[in-house]
Amino acid sequence: MKKKTSAFRYSTGLFALTLLTQLFHGFSYTYYVDQAALITINLATLSKIIFVIVDGVNDVIFSALSEKTRSRWGKRLPWLVTCMPFLALSVILTYAVSPETGFSTIQFFIFYLLISITFENFSTIMYTNYYALYPVLFVEEKERSKVSSIRHIGELLGMAICLVASPYLVELIGYIGLGIIYGVIYMAIMIYCVTGINYKQAEDTVNTKPYSFRQTIKDAFTNKAFLIYNIAVSFNQACLGVLVTIYPLYAKYVLKVNSLEQGILMGILFVAVIISVPLWYKAMQKWGYRKCWQISYIIFPFLLAALAIPYNFISGIIVVSVVGPGVGGIMITPDLMGAEIIDMDKKKNGVSREASFLSMGSVLQRLSVAISAIFMSLVSSLFGYVDGNNPGPNPDLTFRVVTGAMLPIIGFLGSICAVIYIYLSKKDFEKITNNLYVDKN
Repeated sequence: MKKKTSAFRYSTGLFALTLLTQLFHGFSYTYYVDQAALITINLATLSKIIFVIVDGVNDVIFSALSEKTRSRWGKRLPWLVTCMPFLALSVILTYAVSPETGFSTIQFFIFYLLISITFENFSTIMYTNYYALYPVLFVEEKERSKVSSIRHIGELLGMAICLVASPYLVELIGYIGLGIIYGVIYMAIMIYCVTGINYKQAEDTVNTKPYSFRQTIKDAFTNKAFLIYNIAVSFNQACLGVLVTIYPLYAKYVLKVNSLEQGILMGILFVAVIISVPLWYKAMQKWGYRKCWQISYIIFPFLLAALAIPYNFISGIIVVSVVGPGVGGIMITPDLMGAEIIDMDKKKNGVSREASFLSMGSVLQRLSVAISAIFMSLVSSLFGYVDGNNPGPNPDLTFRVVTGAMLPIIGFLGSICAVIYIYLSKKDFEKITNNLYVDKN
């Protein structure tokens, strides 16, 4: 009998993935729009919309292929091992162009779109298969809470290292050199993670009935609780995504800080988030993860609104220290909620399809990313921001409105959906906790 997978070793995978992919998510938008001014913000928004549509399609396709995979290593490991190096390569190639490349604006836009889609394909494969292992390898609620806490601390450390250290390292070795360094670290840690994953009779391939793609689609999109849950998550994920994307612009135009102060602010934010993780873990042990998830979603919009207040480095420190614990709750609590939905499906329908339900949820969650990108473009256009060469008459107000007004509205919609989900899923949750479901054979 194989030994149980180490919670720490599995969790290191999220650190590696985050360290590498944040170099794309955290800097590519700012690089193409503001730093190098290769494309306008409207072209970047169009790219985001196309990117989201393609991402939704590939999520469904890659998850279905993963579900149908049969090997001695289960469904997920072959995909993780095969696609591991290609994700690193796509991140490095993102920064292979510059103003000296000689492309026209449209050519830069086409390159940005194609490399974004390439990156997202490999990112989808890696994240979907990595996350699909979580409810299979770790079954008990206490165990899941522990793993969720550890891996999100790793995720936060990956984000902190990337977002805080990268601006300084880029000045020394450039984006491509930094991509190579992060890529090597990512490969080493992912190999350590993957080689430590142990199955008990390949649990992710044990079903009481065969997998059907058509039935999976039907089961997912006729499940009201599933739909509402993922819409709730989508709004808050969109908020976090926008924050990461425009943070350099917010720091530059709203807080008016230099690169050193920008790094310090980001470091303080991550310290606040990391400190909050064990507190959220204890809260979940005391009150249950469902209540903590709901609480975190309700308070988050109010914390986001505080981003409209700061005007310099000192006030920025105060606000990010307050926002940090809210971000911690938004990050750590959804893991157990997502595992709960997969458990309910497996109990009710007798088929293991973790990747499919994750991907269906991802499709719904990507919709808000497109909506957020459109709103951000509209707000920017309203106040005259075009790109780094033409920031308009009041870029301060532009990004203050985006962070302090637009994002809280989106977060509030997520709060409403969270409350509705708790109500809709109450009976299902009671059944699964009391083992009242009967597998359908």
